[in-house]
Amino acid sequence: SFLFLLYPLFFFDRWIGLLDEGYIHAIAADINRGDSLYGDIYVDNPFPGAFHILAFWFRLFETSVLSSRYLALIGFAVYVAAFFRIMRAVVSRPVALVFVVFLLAYRIWAFPHWQVYSYSLASASLITLAAALAVHFWETGSRAGLFLAGLVAGGAILCKQD
Repeated sequence: SFLFLLYPLFFFDRWIGLLDEGYIHAIAADINRGDSLYGDIYVDNPFPGAFHILAFWFRLFETSVLSSRYLALIGFAVYVAAFFRIMRAVVSRPVALVFVVFLLAYRIWAFPHWQVYSYSLASASLITLAAALAVHFWETGSRAGLFLAGLVAGGAILCKQD
């Protein structure tokens, strides 16, 4: 259920990572001030999606580390839910739940990289969601689902780091 959203709440705001996390935050804040990537802002990443998603999130809520951590929780929840949907298409529910438990353990094991909003979280969440939408297409024949899967996969490519 919502376990994958609740258990990180005990530790997700107890530290700060200024390298990758601070870098993405600073660029998203610069975008919201009207600066442009690759012109006003030096960026060594050729794929701007992760910056723009965070900038949009900051416009909706607030520009803060805590705000981005909530976005990271949502991104991870999307990742786990989409992964579970894919697994349910090929294995039984109990086996799919074992994989979900593994993902919960992985989130802690991969500290700090999966605790913060990052390129990998945005890209992995979107590509897994695209795969889940593709599974939906194969099961229902929904062309709209296939089209949406393609759009989401394109978004995942725009979020990758290199």
